[in-house]
Amino acid sequence: MFDAENLRRIERVHRFAYPPTFWKRREELASLAETERFRAAYPAARLIGTPEHVWAARQAEPDLPDELIPFMIVGEQPQPDYYGFQVSRRAVPPGGEWPVLVWCIHASVHGWDAGFGACLDELQSQSGCNGRPNP
Repeated sequence: MFDAENLRRIERVHRFAYPPTFWKRREELASLAETERFRAAYPAARLIGTPEHVWAARQAEPDLPDELIPFMIVGEQPQPDYYGFQVSRRAVPPGGEWPVLVWCIHASVHGWDAGFGACLDELQSQSGCNGRPNP
């Protein structure tokens, strides 16, 4: 599901490019999401790895901003958190790193201006995995 082919399809459909850090570290997120510690810290978390999953997220939460490309949902309806890249149609930011936002209900509730690497580091820390996913 979180494979390169499907992620490239998301890029084509949404006309954006995942940032370099995402490509470099996406497998870390996929491995982390499978650990018990992560699942305990982030109940009902699921990765969004296909255009169909992005579409389903938008159907479930019509208030998601068009410029938010989600890569993970944490929690269940009616109020899950959507983790995603805040993309701009104007220009790619310096270094190609899009900010990561957490969207819930009608607002951004958290974010990492430094991008995916900072987000993943915090997810690892919060789940007690600190860079090395433990089963």
